[in-house]
Amino acid sequence: MTNLTTLLTLADSRLPTGGHVHSGGLEEAVTSGW
Repeated sequence: MTNLTTLLTLADSRLPTGGHVHSGGLEEAVTSGW
């Protein structure tokens, strides 16, 4: 699951818009034990 999270985070950082929104969602999901 760590690799998936890392991949999504990197993908979000490359997107021109919505990066912060997606990163926040990922952090929230990880905190929830996703």
